[in-house]
Amino acid sequence: TVFGNAVYNQRRGRVELIVKSNFEAILADIRAGGGPVLTEAMDAAGIPETDRPTRIIQLQSDMGLYANNPGALVVALMVYGG
Repeated sequence: TVFGNAVYNQRRGRVELIVKSNFEAILADIRAGGGPVLTEAMDAAGIPETDRPTRIIQLQSDMGLYANNPGALVVALMVYGG
């Protein structure tokens, strides 16, 4: 629906802004197993708190995909958020 798309696009825009504005910090948070910027991005993406430890491990495992590609990280966070 149009409303659903608008909500998704707004959420994605917020995640994208967080990731791209704080890219080095979010990568550091992923490497560290968590941190304030990663938490903010996960909140914006709607990732349930109970899923976050698993998702952080997945992000760490795929770090090579994200190290130079903030867009790929945005997509991953949005997928994890449902």
